[in-house]
Amino acid sequence: MEDCASLIEQTSAYSIYPNPTISTLTISTSLNTEAAIEIYNLEGKIIFKSALIGNEKQLDIFYLSSGSYLLKLINASSTSTFRIVKN
Repeated sequence: MEDCASLIEQTSAYSIYPNPTISTLTISTSLNTEAAIEIYNLEGKIIFKSALIGNEKQLDIFYLSSGSYLLKLINASSTSTFRIVKN
């Protein structure tokens, strides 16, 4: 898991920003594959599902309560998990 204190969370394949966020979260990738997007609360309950098709996706998460969440990106070859903070 990446350090959630940074403004941009990044692995070799994905960037998640801004983090923390107030309403909109951007996911960008250098991969040319589809990925499932899942957001979980810290109790492990899935609260959001979507798909990343292309190189960038903006998620409107204004409706989420303030706090920490886990964002999972799942493609055919790997799963990446990030901690995101909603202010």
